[in-house]
Amino acid sequence: MLWGALIGVPLGLCNLVVGLKLGLGVGVALTAVGFAGALRRTPLLPSMAPGDAALLQSVASAAGYSAGSAVASVLAAMVLAGVTPSWPVALAWTLGVALFGTALGWAWHASAVKLPFPSATAAAEAIKTLWKVGAPEAKVTSARPWLLATGGAVAFTVLRRIVKVVPSTVLSRGTYGLGFDLSALALGVGMLLGLRVGLSTALAGLFVAAIEGPWLFARGQLGSADLGGLAGWNVWPATALITAAAVTHLLAGLRVSGAVERPDARALFWSLLPGSALGLLCVFAFDAPFWAAALVVIATPLACVVSIRMTGETDATPGAPLAMGLQLLFGAALPFSPGVSIASAGVLAGASASAADLVSDVKTGTLVGLAPRRQLVAQLIGCVVGALVAVPAFLFLARGALGGAEWPAPAAQMFLAAGRAASGDAGLGAGLRLACVIAAVFGVGLALLERKERFSSRMPSPMGIGLALLVPPSMAVTIGVGALLGYWARKHTALPSVASGLMVGESIGELTAAVHDAVGSS
Repeated sequence: MLWGALIGVPLGLCNLVVGLKLGLGVGVALTAVGFAGALRRTPLLPSMAPGDAALLQSVASAAGYSAGSAVASVLAAMVLAGVTPSWPVALAWTLGVALFGTALGWAWHASAVKLPFPSATAAAEAIKTLWKVGAPEAKVTSARPWLLATGGAVAFTVLRRIVKVVPSTVLSRGTYGLGFDLSALALGVGMLLGLRVGLSTALAGLFVAAIEGPWLFARGQLGSADLGGLAGWNVWPATALITAAAVTHLLAGLRVSGAVERPDARALFWSLLPGSALGLLCVFAFDAPFWAAALVVIATPLACVVSIRMTGETDATPGAPLAMGLQLLFGAALPFSPGVSIASAGVLAGASASAADLVSDVKTGTLVGLAPRRQLVAQLIGCVVGALVAVPAFLFLARGALGGAEWPAPAAQMFLAAGRAASGDAGLGAGLRLACVIAAVFGVGLALLERKERFSSRMPSPMGIGLALLVPPSMAVTIGVGALLGYWARKHTALPSVASGLMVGESIGELTAAVHDAVGSS
């Protein structure tokens, strides 16, 4: 568990930076399993058993995913809305959300573990392969590719951000961000996203910079002829596109399997403790009405059921679309300020992700013979470690300008857009409203075609297109190049380790640069 915490710290920082730059959450289970296999070959943990590897993976997964993703989306959206919580409030909210979701996941884990959970099953198979008696040494995962990729990305980021001997972008053209970002993180993300999503992102980014930006400015839709003006316009159709596609997948993918419909009554009762504390925090720290906080606490278990089932069947966790739907529901009932809407809906989004993460880890542990209660303890430890790392790091990074080219915070922009729409404070013109409708219809159509087997591998990805609308086009192009590199090296066993190392390395480099800038300014 200590090693899981130590591994989870850099992975949690990585998820925080990836979230602030690209709006994505990166699963860390397979990376942690690879580390477990590497540690077993050293004198540090020579007697580690398969169940111990599952425990290590649980701590690292909770620390690296559960807390970092919520911070990079919801807390960042609060800052963008002008509501910057103090560090005790931010820490209490983040830890409370993770614990609430973990408790709800435990309530349904016994029945939900029967679902496939593709990534969890893959992690269990990786553990079985690494611990197979008599396995050739070459087949045991090595930490060397990860360490080399991490060290190289740290050094490159320091040269780019602190020494400034390497430019941030090359081949720049025009005023709307066309170019190629020298970003190890974007390359690593592209390698993991795959060819279809990566190329969709790159091509959409080229369209945004070369065609959409000039066309909108010529028709008076943009306030300024630069990337900032275009990004402020694009956040609305991007939110409509991604949310419509995600909700379509959610509704089309639900199966009445009964696999997550029998909760443990005792665990469900104990989940009321963190849930009630979160509701009171929303009331007293974010000025939410009592009835709205109560509605969130009541709706979150239902959202967790949907999230667990979707993750178990498809590996996609729909917490953000469900939360944005709750924001719009609030707005239809009674308009709130964006800060209240974001804080309340963020409870649902973060808890849904934590619940699905717990059951996924229990699935891995069950397949290698680990008792679920030990997995629960590991998950709780990981949640505490993740919150203690992610919150201070975020509040330090938030001293800079969120929402700009350096920290676009796409997921936070989407939460903020939904919050403004719910508050009736969006101020959308006729052209932008039409763009949102078109984007939503386009997202529904793409999602329906994705579900057809003969079209699924040929259609553009709505997630990739939406991502290209939310990040600088130069970064979208780099993601596409990373996807091509990943496709070229797809059969190489070190590819996931290299991709993860590139992301973690740039994250550490970015934090180092932020510390350097803060020291220099003081």
